[in-house]
Amino acid sequence: MKDAAAPLPLEAFQGSRILACARCRQWITIPAAAIEVGGAHAHERSNPMGIRFRFGCFAAARGLSRQGSPSREATWFPGYTWQVEICDGCKEHMGWLYATMDHRFHGLILAALVEIDPA
Repeated sequence: MKDAAAPLPLEAFQGSRILACARCRQWITIPAAAIEVGGAHAHERSNPMGIRFRFGCFAAARGLSRQGSPSREATWFPGYTWQVEICDGCKEHMGWLYATMDHRFHGLILAALVEIDPA
C-alpha cells in the first residue's frame, strides 16, 4: 500500500506552525499537510448515532494511535475503510484514518486541534 498518510518526521515540524492536540498539546500535524478529499479539505458529517463532526483531511500526522479494526460500515468516503485515531498523549479522540488499497489520509476533528507556534 502506498502510504500517503505516513507519519510526519520531527524535521517536518521545524520552522512551521503546528497543529497540536487541543487537550494536551501533543504535536499532531502541520498546516502544509492539509489536502482535499472529495473536493474539499473540511467536511461535516454525522455518524449513525447522530453525533456531528467537522473534520479536515491531512496527508500526514504523528502522535496518533489507531483503535479497532478497519471498517467499511457507515464510511463517509465510499471505497475507504476507517479506523478511530486517538492522541498518544491524552487518549482524546482525534479523528479517523481512511484507507483504500492505494491511498490513506487522516480525517482530523478540527475542534480537537489547536495551532501553536513551536518557537
